[in-house]
Amino acid sequence: MKFKTSRELIDMKKYFFVAGLMVLLIPGFVLGKQTDPSSDSAEQENAIDATPSPTPSATPLSQTFSPDHLKGRWAVGVSSVSGTTLALRYWCAEDEALDLLVGGSDSPLSGTDPNNNYISTPNWSYGLSLGLRHNLEKPAENVYVQWLERITYYQTFSQSDYSGDLSTNQSQDLTFFTGPGFEAFVPFWKNLSIEGNIGLAVDSHWVQSAQSGTSTFPSSGSSTTSHWTLSFGWNNTITSILNAAVHIYF
Repeated sequence: MKFKTSRELIDMKKYFFVAGLMVLLIPGFVLGKQTDPSSDSAEQENAIDATPSPTPSATPLSQTFSPDHLKGRWAVGVSSVSGTTLALRYWCAEDEALDLLVGGSDSPLSGTDPNNNYISTPNWSYGLSLGLRHNLEKPAENVYVQWLERITYYQTFSQSDYSGDLSTNQSQDLTFFTGPGFEAFVPFWKNLSIEGNIGLAVDSHWVQSAQSGTSTFPSSGSSTTSHWTLSFGWNNTITSILNAAVHIYF
């Protein structure tokens, strides 16, 4: 049996030491290359954070109209002050609205003078009304009982010259109206409302007339009469005893 020298023993120990290190280090290196779940989770979170968030859709400027929410709503329609009248309404609160009515007409008078000449003379009128409307209660769905106050100015002007004498007439009315009414929204088209009211009207009425070409009031050739009236009931004149109107809301 041949014994190894001390140098050979030392070399063998080196080999065994290096081999042992390799046995210990190689599995750790291989495991280190495997995916760490916590590392993947962190990478996924970073990827999610890096993804730009979707831009929220723009909020509509106006929602679907509902008679239950009137504040801030506008309405346009037709009523009566001087013929067919443009009516504008704005709800400044859930139970209070402002009304503005503007209307007029122009229908020149035509005919012939004593010499059989064709003539045309002015005949016009206009009216302006401002009102305040209150919702008192809601007795049924889409129906409101209301109270209305309104002040109206109305003027007419006409001239005629059929007899060779120019005749000029002008009238003015200042009317205050107050009374109850209703506004009902059409079930199948809630943007459309129909309304009416009845009440008490106080009217101040002036009539001015002139002959022989005098058309400026007052003048030496003109006369003026005035009177006050208090009325309750219904008609379709400027006194606004009974009003009917239609509005479209938006």
